[in-house]
Amino acid sequence: MMTHLHRTIALVMVWLCAPHFSVAQHKAMADTAVCNRYIDSIQIYMDRFDAADSLRYYAQKVVECTEATHNRDDHKDALSVLGVTYLRESNYPKALDYFKQAEEECKEINDSIGLAKILINIGSIYMTTDSLQAAMRILMRSMTIFESLNDSSTLLYVYTNIGSLMGRVGNKSEQLAYSKKAFDMVDCKLNSRTALGLGCNLAINLSVNGLIDSSEALSLRVLAEARRIDYSKSTTQILNHLASIAITREQYERALTYTQEVVSYEGKFKHHHTFLYCYNYQGSALLKLGRVSEAVTSLEKALEYAELDKVPVGKERVLNNLHQAYAAAGKYAQAYETLKLYKQISDTLLGENNFKTINDLETKYQTEKKEQLLREMEQENQISVLKVKQRNIWIIVILILGFATALSIFFISRQRLLKQQQEALENRLLSLRVQLNPHFIFNALTAVQNYMLGGKDLREAVRYLSNFAKVMRAFLEYNQEETITLDKELHALELYVGIQKLRFSNGFEFDVEMDEALNPEEVLVPPMILQPLIENAIEHGIRNMDNGKISLNYELQGNSLVMKLRDNGIGRKRAAIDGPKVEEKTSLATRITEERIGLLNRKKKGTYSIEFADANEDGTGTVVTFKIPFAQL
Repeated sequence: MMTHLHRTIALVMVWLCAPHFSVAQHKAMADTAVCNRYIDSIQIYMDRFDAADSLRYYAQKVVECTEATHNRDDHKDALSVLGVTYLRESNYPKALDYFKQAEEECKEINDSIGLAKILINIGSIYMTTDSLQAAMRILMRSMTIFESLNDSSTLLYVYTNIGSLMGRVGNKSEQLAYSKKAFDMVDCKLNSRTALGLGCNLAINLSVNGLIDSSEALSLRVLAEARRIDYSKSTTQILNHLASIAITREQYERALTYTQEVVSYEGKFKHHHTFLYCYNYQGSALLKLGRVSEAVTSLEKALEYAELDKVPVGKERVLNNLHQAYAAAGKYAQAYETLKLYKQISDTLLGENNFKTINDLETKYQTEKKEQLLREMEQENQISVLKVKQRNIWIIVILILGFATALSIFFISRQRLLKQQQEALENRLLSLRVQLNPHFIFNALTAVQNYMLGGKDLREAVRYLSNFAKVMRAFLEYNQEETITLDKELHALELYVGIQKLRFSNGFEFDVEMDEALNPEEVLVPPMILQPLIENAIEHGIRNMDNGKISLNYELQGNSLVMKLRDNGIGRKRAAIDGPKVEEKTSLATRITEERIGLLNRKKKGTYSIEFADANEDGTGTVVTFKIPFAQL
């Protein structure tokens, strides 16, 4: 009995509620139909920049409808459209608020593509308001999503914004590269509003990179197509850019023509950024043409749009031109106040915080780039393994070849070093042979003997004999060294010249002059390198002269030590006539000296040189100039 009662109550409840269920169902269907009509209206006004109010009205209606029908997909799209309407009016806080709401909706319904699209808009707001680090982080997230989904239709917008961001941090080459990547994705054809927008962006970036001619050519193509399809956004944007190119080329009348066309769109749509730059370019051109009052009017209008646009960079550029216009118009008080405001904004833009943000942005960009590379490497892991194996084989081959080459170079270098050592030893022996030639030893000892037999002072003879022993010891000892100090060199030469003076009854003078900048105890010279040349001067220059004179001069010239040996003898030509033995002896001393110089140069220890010249125009006397690198202890 109770069971039947329950069934009866249930049937009555269904009967009573059925009409209400039906009404609710019909109402939901009606709301959906109305919402679809609002969505259709959004599609109509979406690309019209002169109908922001209508677009906002229909987007708000869709928001209300989708809240009633719980259609979250259309709801987040409507929130995004509302953000776009405020973005077009430069109301960045309001736009960012709606985009953030849409972002949360996308996360909740797991809509990756919708999320990536909204991130583009959020990134553009951060970029416009100088939050560069946040902009790069957001845009990199969006790019990662689109690249993983291989969604080229929207990826081009990301590339465009990242390119603009690169321009903001001064990376012009990356800016151009990203804008080219975006334009390439539409096959470089200006056959749609999207392509026109990409063409505008690329034209601007070409100009930034100094490619003015290419930029102007592309700009004119974009302008023609934008006019043809009556697309006001691209038309005004590219006209502004052409005006900037004209000003750069000092074509001010042409710039005015472009800006006047942009002004004709004023009131048809709200886009403060566009008219800010339009009036700024117009004012700059008028100022250059000397039309000062008109320039002031245009620049003041630009400043009004700069206040609405709320972008410091644009305002800074306007103020820079405006204070010059005020000064040209004689309005010095206004010029002064404008200049102060310009400096204030300029200093803010160039402050330490901005530099830190840019550095952080660059670091973040590099990090994101590396993470992207890592993802790509993971996807190509198998190919990478093969490449690594192949690379290892090549590394082993290269190492073997490198080892063989290094071994060959070692043996060649070793042989060359041994050859140099052999040459040095042979040269040293030849030098010593010249210095210790039997004639000199015999003649020196004979002179001492004659000195003693002639009844001269025995102590003086012993002194000469002692000096002779010292000369022999100096020859043997100093020739074991590569360099000796100049005071040792001069001491040995004075002993040698003293022995030679003993041989000649007529005697001769030997003078040494020293540059004041030189300290003989610290200056280093090759040992006994001038001795063979002094012997030539004595034996074949002044031997038979009563007033023979040899002078030796040491002078510092820059990084070189110059030694000049001069005699007033019979000269080189006359000495050569005395016989082949004399010439052979002279040539031997000269050749050995020149070989020593060649060896020193081959060791790369500097530039050594020797020159022979006649001292006088009549061929008498000889000057030997010997130049070596200056070195000291």
